[in-house]
Amino acid sequence: MVLGLSAEVLMRIAGGAMDVTLVLPRLEESADRFFAQSRLSGLFRKILGLGGSNHIPPLSLMYLAAVTPPGVDIHLIDERFEDIDYERPTDLVGISVVTRAATRAYHISQRFRERGVPVVLGGIHPSVMQEEALSHADAIVTGEGEGVWPQVVEDAGNGRLGGVYHRSGVGEFTTLPRIRRDILRDPSRYLTSRALTATRGCPRGCTFCSVGFGTGKKHRTRGVGEVIDELRATGTRGSAVYFADENMAVDLEYTKELLHEMIPLRLRWYGEMEVAAFEDGELVDLMGRSGCVSIQTGFDSLDPAVLKAIRKDRTNDSTRYVELVRRLHEAGVVVAGSLIVGFDGDAPPVFDQMYSFIQEANIEMPSINTLIPYPGTRIYRDFLAQGRLLTQDWNLYDTAAGFVVFQPKKMTPYQLASGYVDLCTKVHAGMATAGRLARAKTQNVRGTLLALHYNRQKKLSVAEEWARVNAGVSGTLGATIVTR
Repeated sequence: MVLGLSAEVLMRIAGGAMDVTLVLPRLEESADRFFAQSRLSGLFRKILGLGGSNHIPPLSLMYLAAVTPPGVDIHLIDERFEDIDYERPTDLVGISVVTRAATRAYHISQRFRERGVPVVLGGIHPSVMQEEALSHADAIVTGEGEGVWPQVVEDAGNGRLGGVYHRSGVGEFTTLPRIRRDILRDPSRYLTSRALTATRGCPRGCTFCSVGFGTGKKHRTRGVGEVIDELRATGTRGSAVYFADENMAVDLEYTKELLHEMIPLRLRWYGEMEVAAFEDGELVDLMGRSGCVSIQTGFDSLDPAVLKAIRKDRTNDSTRYVELVRRLHEAGVVVAGSLIVGFDGDAPPVFDQMYSFIQEANIEMPSINTLIPYPGTRIYRDFLAQGRLLTQDWNLYDTAAGFVVFQPKKMTPYQLASGYVDLCTKVHAGMATAGRLARAKTQNVRGTLLALHYNRQKKLSVAEEWARVNAGVSGTLGATIVTR
């Protein structure tokens, strides 16, 4: 469909002053309220060199800004912190969409389109739900957007925007310019403004994970020198560095080279790696020496049969978890370990098993999530075919909020949700947290403070959400849908 632009937009484009608005929608539920502000929270953040929230900058939109044709003005709206001024004159709106923010993104799109402003949606959700997304926009971008974004802007300027824009294959990460940090109006409101990526893509293909639909399954790396130069350009002291890579350790030799070159910079950094990487003693040593404060990793399940069913057995050996966590502690690295409840092999005893494991392994920052069957994943397709999806209200598709959106195999939705809440309550309790931190002996002061802060905020968040549930549980399709 050829777009019919408003007279206002056509006049602005003809005048050679094209304006593009890039929007990151806020989430509707609890994930956007995590790390609530308080005096104690502010003190912890100051000591840790962190900013005013748990959010990192919208790197995908900053990359789009970097490849936008010259002469186009970019206006970034991060709705997690600011309201949208729908009356502000603009010629094109681009919205980055993840599943749990899709409903909000569609509302934003409608408001702009009612004014005659063209809207293009991109990100993981439009990539896997193309027909749905296209019904709410003038065009969509699937997969990585940088390769087609200049064409999108040009087509919008010429009144030809419409349909699906997709770059065949995946782009070479090494050819991209650096992200446009200058479009951030208030860097201090982020966890850190020094967020970046060194690699892209994850080839693992886990059945529950949707990241491959955004950045592809082919793993690509930037030049080590280019990453080091960007780290230097953002300043090597002060605020912490956050690597937003899906998995920093797919190519171990690359990662070790990068960490070795980071040692002289004397950084404090955070990132995410797969569990199998910690079998490499040299890598773990380099993590500690290069300033890794905390590393996020996906344990996901303790059951070997579940790990095999979700295609995680290639990187995860649950018999090695405790030993690998111990290695990280000896290197001074605090562990942020993720676990998921609700797989088909999970029965009610899984909650006690997970609690015992977290306490035995002394995982300082445990992240417990209910299984969410994200669109596009194999689990989503299976549950849809089996009639086990309880709702497709995308607001509820949030792993961090404890929602149950499907019929579990070995327990009821309420058992899954209440077991999740009980587990979180026990894990984040003061004495349980203190015991893990004391036994871990990481000798990492910043990491320990971060873990204390994290567990405190999670405890408050769980209590708040469960109070809301007890005030009134909603029913969907005859099944009980509950939050934390």
